[in-house]
Amino acid sequence: MTLKCSNATKIAKHTLIIVIVNTFTPTTVTPTRITDTIATFIDHIYYSDGTKHDNSIITGGNLWCDISDHLPNFVFLQDSFKKNKHDFTTLPSVRLHTSKNVGKFVKSVTGINWTELYEIENPNRPTAYNFFN
Repeated sequence: MTLKCSNATKIAKHTLIIVIVNTFTPTTVTPTRITDTIATFIDHIYYSDGTKHDNSIITGGNLWCDISDHLPNFVFLQDSFKKNKHDFTTLPSVRLHTSKNVGKFVKSVTGINWTELYEIENPNRPTAYNFFN
């Protein structure tokens, strides 16, 4: 079976070949814009470590949200030779509502002097926002 390609498809294919031949790696290969009728890959993030040896761990993807049909992208780069100060693989990817954590939160919130915030006459002014900075 022979696939007929439009001129735009041929240009896209040629561009992708040039990028990959020059040692750039696509970090995301999933659709970045999704509607009821079509899913398209319109956002491209490419990475090249610039050396002969690939020393990096690359993680890329999309963030799923219902705000828009256009998904935001992310890329994490980690040098495989460098040790991180923290081992993030042992940390939970969710907030743990343990009694210890709730107690720490309550202690930090009760330690805030809220009087200054309550005395702000117009909460729409930058003063109210700056209170939390």
